[in-house]
Amino acid sequence: MNSKTVVMEIEFRFRRVAEALCCNPGALELFVDALPFGAGFLVRLRADRGDTGRLVGKGGATFEALALCAKRVGTRHDTFIKLARVMEPVIGVKDEFVFEPNGGWPDGREEFRAVIGDVCRLLFGGDPVVRLEDFDGEARDESDALRTTAVCQVRLVGRRTGPVDALRLLADAIGRDYGRLVAVAVEQDSPEASQPKSAAGRHSGEVDS
Repeated sequence: MNSKTVVMEIEFRFRRVAEALCCNPGALELFVDALPFGAGFLVRLRADRGDTGRLVGKGGATFEALALCAKRVGTRHDTFIKLARVMEPVIGVKDEFVFEPNGGWPDGREEFRAVIGDVCRLLFGGDPVVRLEDFDGEARDESDALRTTAVCQVRLVGRRTGPVDALRLLADAIGRDYGRLVAVAVEQDSPEASQPKSAAGRHSGEVDS
């Protein structure tokens, strides 16, 4: 394990994903603490009061998705990474998120694609490819013009539904911050890697959570 590489990935890539969930990203604080005896790392987040709920999500779903991102980074680097409960905010006032439609993507499209790429790297590793496909059919209502599919080509191994579910949840939450309604389509970047040769291997995949 290269501790410096682990910390850099959390402080850069993980931070950028967390900031994308916030309306006031400049107020986000991220701390990476080494656990005693080389046991791994503890990641702590604190945002202003208006964004704390966005980092937690309904029923804690967004927090769990972020925690899985951190955990998967640790797994790839042969160490343990835990996301601690979001810290109590020290600034700001609680507010409600207001969805602001971004029809036609006049801005933010490439920035959003890059952030989804970061989510994919955290969850799946490798060098994922992300392309955005905007709705181009006959709109049934105003929301159709805001629909985008993020097609993510990633390295899938076994029947791991947890990372895919986390990707979909984070893409939806971040997409709404960009004024878009985002769905996710996942493609395998290396079909051979996902199909073990032996019969035992084909039935040994575990669902990741």
